[in-house]
Amino acid sequence: MMSRHGRRVLLAALASVLAATGALYGTGPDRATAAPARPATDAPAATPFPALGFQVNLDSQSSTDRRRVLADLAAMGATWVREGVAWHLVQPNPGALSTTALAPVDSLVTDAAAAGLRVMLTADDTAPAWATTGTAQDLSNNYGDFTGRLAAHFLGKGPSGSSPAYELMNEPNGGGAGSTTAGTQSNAQVEPQSTKPDDTPTDYAHAACAANTAIHAADSAATVVAGAIGADLPWMTWAQTSLQAGLAQCFDVLSMHSYSGTSPLPELRTMAADAGRPNATIWLTEFGATTCTEANVGCVSEAQQSTIILDNLNKLQQNYPWVPVAMVYQACDLVGASTPREAAFGVYRSTTSTRCSAPKAVVAAITDLYH
Repeated sequence: MMSRHGRRVLLAALASVLAATGALYGTGPDRATAAPARPATDAPAATPFPALGFQVNLDSQSSTDRRRVLADLAAMGATWVREGVAWHLVQPNPGALSTTALAPVDSLVTDAAAAGLRVMLTADDTAPAWATTGTAQDLSNNYGDFTGRLAAHFLGKGPSGSSPAYELMNEPNGGGAGSTTAGTQSNAQVEPQSTKPDDTPTDYAHAACAANTAIHAADSAATVVAGAIGADLPWMTWAQTSLQAGLAQCFDVLSMHSYSGTSPLPELRTMAADAGRPNATIWLTEFGATTCTEANVGCVSEAQQSTIILDNLNKLQQNYPWVPVAMVYQACDLVGASTPREAAFGVYRSTTSTRCSAPKAVVAAITDLYH
């Protein structure tokens, strides 16, 4: 065993060596004049998973249930929620929006911000009766007025004063008559309309451009999310026609809904590039799987639902850095939905009395992924 005196001698010698080395490599007392240290070689940073969101349908829930669900989603790792806004209800008359009809959306936006969640509002395509008189362009302008008023109303009401995002309609390629055929400029300008500003892909392009202008005039920080294209419907001709008719210049990001995987995303991005918007950002604003039990309607087990959702998130992280936001459809099962299939897309089960009453398997899996 080395003596105490020997250890002191050895330590003194080591100190001398370290001091000299420090002066040479910039870690000792003379680092200002020393040679620079050799930089460390860091591994490249991993591409992050897309920001996580959920369709919530919470505007009609009690404040207690709404806040509980939003807190659970934030704890899972979500940073976005998606909620629809009914045009015909919120603007039943020309001009100002109905404060009564907007009150539930106001509560959702306020509670989401308190939970640290941003909101994407999907402005639907069901026009109030007053908006459907005149030409297709009149209807487009009326839709723009509606979305611009929404943007002004919710200006700065997100977390830390951030702005919401506005998705322009929901799967318009599956909507009004002629939605999968090409409209013409002359028809879009002259023909009277009935109820929807997306009867043709050209009509949609004009309405989206009116909305894009109005939203940015009201709130320059708002994100305009156009397209909302349902990839499990006929979509390619519709998207190409709409982009070429002007949509390509009227969005901040494109959005797509896909329940059959991520493969349509590059196709949509190529179409945008061909129309003059290379390197477009795309948000996946609906994807998921239903845990219904009926035959032949795409039902899966809860374990399969977890696998499908995680597989999509992993593919986005690995292959699609230009898809920075992904929103699961949806947060809670919807008891009383139109079909059993539609009722069971939630990542939480629901009862007749409690929305999001118990987690399915995917909740723990997503939580692990995002933490």
